Amino acid sequence: MRDVMTINCLNRFKISISSIVIFYLSVNCGYCQNKHTIDSIQKSYQICLDNGQFMSSCSKRYYRQMDSVLNVVYSKLRLNIDSVAKIQLKKEQKEWLLKRDKYFKENQNEISGSAAQDDIMEMYDKNANFVKGRVLYLIERFEKIKKK
Repeated sequence: MRDVMTINCLNRFKISISSIVIFYLSVNCGYCQNKHTIDSIQKSYQICLDNGQFMSSCSKRYYRQMDSVLNVVYSKLRLNIDSVAKIQLKKEQKEWLLKRDKYFKENQNEISGSAAQDDIMEMYDKNANFVKGRVLYLIERFEKIKKK
């Protein structure tokens, strides 16, 4: 039993380390946020889920990573556009944030009163994928700008 617990701890440690590395690279390597970054995060998430334990923690981590990448990509996009485009981007982001808040509230209401870890996991997964959609959109915009 103790060996199984040790293996599980090591697996969680490996997943945490890989998450930290992915986040560090996404923050510190210039303009490297791209679809590969998202794929790496999703791969790490799937490995965590496949472990079959603490799956709601996996989903929470996945959401936090997507949210972090969103902030980095948004900031880098803002740095590379003119003032008129910045105003438009800010307006779009505010509108998206309102949609996000509404979507998150709906997800929260769906599980209201439930303490089931599966429900919590599903809520964070949905929230993360909603954010991921915005991240991919902003990455595409950034890539178009960099091509010019």
